[in-house]
Amino acid sequence: MTGIVSTESFRIGQMTALVGVSVDTLRFYERCGLIPGVARRPNGHRCYDERDVAWVRMLTALRSAGMSIGTLQRFVRLSQQGDDTLAARCDLLAEHREVLRARIAELDGHLKLLDDKLAIYHGV
Repeated sequence: MTGIVSTESFRIGQMTALVGVSVDTLRFYERCGLIPGVARRPNGHRCYDERDVAWVRMLTALRSAGMSIGTLQRFVRLSQQGDDTLAARCDLLAEHREVLRARIAELDGHLKLLDDKLAIYHGV
């Protein structure tokens, strides 16, 4: 998905170490269609490449930022459709960016409240 040409491949255990998610999470992402086209060895074992590593790192970052599985699935479907969907992908990411900005503002308000309370308790 990222255009990285890869010559190295990784087994599922190596992949989990590289991207910081569990085997179950990788399998879940694949079942949900979030990691399309994972190669398989002749024995049926998954075979990830550097492109997959970059893709899963991005998915993980977006999930950590609160993006839903459904929104990620839409993003993946759009990505698979090629450059004609670039504007739609940008719109999707921009919408989530605004959600994050609102959440950050909310958390900043909570932080200020805690700081004010701590200042009172410390007699400042």
